Amino acid sequence: MYLVGGVDGCLGSVREIKKYLVRALGLEEEMNRPDRNVAIQVVGDSQLKPNLQNLGLTQLLQDATLLTTTFDYKSTTMPAVTKYVSTGNLYTAVGGVPLPSNGNTAPGNLARLSQGDCFGLRAMYPVCAAVPCVDPYVAITSAAGVVASGVVVNTAWTGSTLKTPDGTIIQF
Repeated sequence: MYLVGGVDGCLGSVREIKKYLVRALGLEEEMNRPDRNVAIQVVGDSQLKPNLQNLGLTQLLQDATLLTTTFDYKSTTMPAVTKYVSTGNLYTAVGGVPLPSNGNTAPGNLARLSQGDCFGLRAMYPVCAAVPCVDPYVAITSAAGVVASGVVVNTAWTGSTLKTPDGTIIQF
């Protein structure tokens, strides 16, 4: 992979830099998780740009850390839908339907950890357990009309489990 900015580079934005930082901390690529086919459909390597076809960018992980959590469309590890392809989309919703531009199944675009990324890192590093995981994609309006970004509780994660690299199972 190229360590430069630009279309094919991996350091082309703050979001992409954060992606590689969380990867270094142990989070797996959301797009490559073994159960991704229930949430998204990814193009084959032959549809990638020629210089990227042999890098394994679309391969499924065989032994992923996150196996039983809800697919995180907003994960910092998710590339932009047009990344790595000359035409079309790198991934779509199951059935080939383009993902919406907003809502729960819209790809993330903020240079912040998703709430799922935060939960994953917090589970792997117990010293961070006191850190609240906010959802940067949810805005709340108070009675005074003040808008705050982020919510501490996401009920979609209630009942989810996480398997850490050492085999520990953590329930949310």
